[in-house]
Amino acid sequence: MSWSRTLKVRQMLRAQLEVGEPISLLFSDIRGFSTYAVRRGDRAAFQLTQLHEGILKDRISEYGILVKSLGDGVMAAFESSLLAVQAAVAIQRAFRERNAGRSAEPVDVGIGIAAGTPVMTDIDFIGHSVNLAQRLSALAKSGQILVPSQLAAHARLPHGLMVIPVGDRMLKGLGSYSLSEVAWMGEVARVSDAMDQVTLILTQRGSMVVALAKDAKQELRDAL
Repeated sequence: MSWSRTLKVRQMLRAQLEVGEPISLLFSDIRGFSTYAVRRGDRAAFQLTQLHEGILKDRISEYGILVKSLGDGVMAAFESSLLAVQAAVAIQRAFRERNAGRSAEPVDVGIGIAAGTPVMTDIDFIGHSVNLAQRLSALAKSGQILVPSQLAAHARLPHGLMVIPVGDRMLKGLGSYSLSEVAWMGEVARVSDAMDQVTLILTQRGSMVVALAKDAKQELRDAL
């Protein structure tokens, strides 16, 4: 994204917040990053963050702005929930394409999106919606996009996407929230375990996708 476009989007975001209109925040989180750093070393971990950030930058710039890098994740801001969802879907599809044929070292990302009216500084956003989006990204399974159900109810999703209720989840420091997932893989069926740690998804193309929660993925890798 050019500097002029970035500045324009920032001005639009600030204008919306000044009149009390909500914006949307997106956080990404690399699954298993800490263990990867221990197993492969700091240099490899740094290269992974660069790969992750590069893929996200290209997709985010089409819809909003990259606010900051968090090492194993990023924060981005958008004028609407629809734009945030479109960016999230583009990100997950890019990682899925990247991981095809790289089963030995896949990069799995969880994404959380929330809307609100945070305080906007020169370089950051501060507020409840920021914390909520970050908590959702940490909770999301590999390849998953989590949003509050209230946001999902008001977002007009493009053709091919659908909303799947996840249920109530307790988020650290924020209380209980009703959550939904934006399903983007063209799935025809899914099944999850009782603890919602593992989800098997059958896509329209006939492929089977395994989505693992943060802890479940680590336990599986340890076992392997």
